[in-house]
Amino acid sequence: MDADKKHRFRRIIDGPWAIVGVILCAIFFALLAVGRGPDRKTLDAVIPALHAIERSDSALQRDVLQARDGLLNNYDPLVGSVVQLHEMLNRLRSLSTDTDDQQRLAVPLERLSLAIQQSETLVEQFKTTNAILRNSQSIFGKILSDLYKSREAERQNFPAAWDQLSHLMMQFQTYPDVDLSQHISTILQQTSSTNEAIEAKLEALAKHGHMVLATLPVVDDVVVAIQNSEVSARAQDLQNQYLADYSESTVRATWSRLFLGTIAIVLCLYILLLVNRLRLQTNRLARRLDFENTRNEIKTNFDSVSSSDWADAIQRSLRVLARYFDAKRYEMLFFNIETGEIEEKYENIPGDGRSDSLIPEFLADLRRHLANPKRNRFFCRSLQSQGELVFTRDAMSAGAIVQGEISERDAAMVIFEYAESRPKASADEVELMQSAIDALIQSIDRVRKRQERDTLEQRLKHAERLQAVGTLAAGIAHEFNNILGSMLGYGEMALQILRRPSTTRHYVQEIVAAGERARLIIDQILTLSRKRERTSQPFDVVEAVSSILPMLKVSLTDAFQITSRLVDKPAVILGNPIEIQQIVMNLCKNAAEASDETGRIEIEVASLELRSRRLLSHGVLSAGSYIRLAIADNGAGIPEAVLSHIFEPFFTTKSRSGGTGLGLAAVHGNVQALAGHINVESEVGRGTRFDLYFPASLQPAVPLRQFFNDESVPFGNGEIVILLEKEHSLLMIHEEKVAALGYEPVGFSTLAQLLEWLTKSDQQPDLAIIDVASLEESVRLVDLERSLAGLSLLLVKDQYRTGSMSEHNLRRLGALRKPLNSRSLAHAIHQKMAAGDNAQPDQLQATGRYAGKLG
Repeated sequence: MDADKKHRFRRIIDGPWAIVGVILCAIFFALLAVGRGPDRKTLDAVIPALHAIERSDSALQRDVLQARDGLLNNYDPLVGSVVQLHEMLNRLRSLSTDTDDQQRLAVPLERLSLAIQQSETLVEQFKTTNAILRNSQSIFGKILSDLYKSREAERQNFPAAWDQLSHLMMQFQTYPDVDLSQHISTILQQTSSTNEAIEAKLEALAKHGHMVLATLPVVDDVVVAIQNSEVSARAQDLQNQYLADYSESTVRATWSRLFLGTIAIVLCLYILLLVNRLRLQTNRLARRLDFENTRNEIKTNFDSVSSSDWADAIQRSLRVLARYFDAKRYEMLFFNIETGEIEEKYENIPGDGRSDSLIPEFLADLRRHLANPKRNRFFCRSLQSQGELVFTRDAMSAGAIVQGEISERDAAMVIFEYAESRPKASADEVELMQSAIDALIQSIDRVRKRQERDTLEQRLKHAERLQAVGTLAAGIAHEFNNILGSMLGYGEMALQILRRPSTTRHYVQEIVAAGERARLIIDQILTLSRKRERTSQPFDVVEAVSSILPMLKVSLTDAFQITSRLVDKPAVILGNPIEIQQIVMNLCKNAAEASDETGRIEIEVASLELRSRRLLSHGVLSAGSYIRLAIADNGAGIPEAVLSHIFEPFFTTKSRSGGTGLGLAAVHGNVQALAGHINVESEVGRGTRFDLYFPASLQPAVPLRQFFNDESVPFGNGEIVILLEKEHSLLMIHEEKVAALGYEPVGFSTLAQLLEWLTKSDQQPDLAIIDVASLEESVRLVDLERSLAGLSLLLVKDQYRTGSMSEHNLRRLGALRKPLNSRSLAHAIHQKMAAGDNAQPDQLQATGRYAGKLG
């Protein structure tokens, strides 16, 4: 969403309407620059108002002094000055709303308002106290004048200082003093008369005299406070603040004009830039249109190409790209990221080989960018001419190299060389190169994926045929097992009788050997069906291959040279070393048959660590740790038409010479059983190489001798062994084999006959050998164990007929697989009887002698 908005915004600013908008913006900012500045009219109104406040404050102080001295008949001048102060204050408040710095003027304006209010309060106090003072002074002077005019006899009792009272009062009014006030107050208190009229005047004189003494200091304090009023100082502070703000606004306006003017100039320059960009964009769009035509031409080249041949389409596409980028020479390399090996190369003019040295540099760049999840798939760099001047080397280019990843395994490099050096490619040109190479790689990738899809379809059909053959082989193997059981059984018993060397014994030995070969073929068939029993343990591939090398050299003629390169550290995998040895034997046998009378076979075992997926001839190998077993020969090779069928069962090109078509099919089955992967490379006339990859194991390897522990055959001492086998011929063979091992066999065809014999017979059997395929479907293992409680059981299973028993229970009980071998049968009977001897006596008890019939 953000990318879409950014793209729409980019498209708007690059369009022609952007030029019109920028022109209008330039005009607008120019007009703003012309009209920007503080208001001069406000300044012309504020300064006179502040001067008027100062004048009114000075007039107020003057009128207060005049009123104090009694020079004013009324207080109207005082009231007028206070009214003038308030009017100017209100005017300043209205003017402050028109300024830009209203908030900064609010504090000094409020202080001025408080100072005017304080002066007004003092004036009111002065008016009140001064009126009282003037009234008391007037009455005091009149009474004192009347008393001075009275008869001398009426003033006989006055104190001596009475005559100085008028002078003292005048002195007090001029210079108020506390001692003088107390002295006057004492005179007033000591003055008395016997005349009632005089006494009344004296009381009035004392009253107003004390009033004067008390009021005069108050009036003087009020006058002093009015004289010390802060109105003028606050007005001056306001004026200073306003002038400072005005000066700052003037500076800001000047810079604003410069800034807006500069913006207008820059916008004019930007208009020129937009016009140039519009021209360049038109050129880019024209080149982009040519590029789209080029890319469509590349796609057309690959749309009609077959999945097996795209070299001509690559050459045509490279010629188209060289014409588009005006290059005289082109070269395209496909190489492996892990090894740096060049896999394919296309060019119009043979080069000097410098491109090969560029691959390590690209791989180093790629490894540096692997840790970045947002890394680019492509790297682009310029080619430098050897004769380029030093000071132009960084600006000129003789060609371009575009390198990029195709997949986790492969990468590509495309080189364009120009006829003459030119300026280095711009970012747009680099992007076009990357897009062009990306389009070419995508086209090649589509053809490769189409080829891989065809290959996978063929492999799927091959797998379906293998599955069908495996299912068919399962039924065939069962029938052959029964026949082989009879052949090998009678042959082994005949050899027991014919102990002396004779022609008859030789013939019987050949019969047994032929049966063993037939059993090997059946094992190979079972390998194809993937249902053969196997145990997996960690073992060393080097040890397994080393142990089979002497046998290989003996089995092949001396004309064949076998060389081996085995890793010097353990190469451990999970499985059975017999499978690895069968693989080596089959592949070496095929290599010898494919060669002439002389030849060379190379066997290699190595450890391999894959960091990415690898496409093989027969599958895909995931990243991880592997053990690689490689077998190569210098024989006739395998034709390409035959290569896709070599692992199909019964497919052979040597049917006349006795080929069965099971050797490589068995190799394929063994490799899959070991969770391995196969890669086959062959060239007719030069030889074939098989690379087998097996997952490496970190477990310690089991010594090879534990897989081939050859023990002597244990024999019995006449113990009774009962057998259950529904096929009469196999029952007879099994009885004779058990008898030959020193036991007394008792055979039955059905479970009912066996249970009946157990119930009626007085003999105590030691072991029961039960063929699970001879049991009815309704018989379960728990029923069988309950019916034969106290008796050791040895179960025998057919590979594909297990009755109602599960494979898990049969493996748990150690069931034998048909056909029975005398050695394995002897060991199984011996182990079962040994386990039965160690059982507790109470485990051998049952309800009655045996549990009786099932159900």
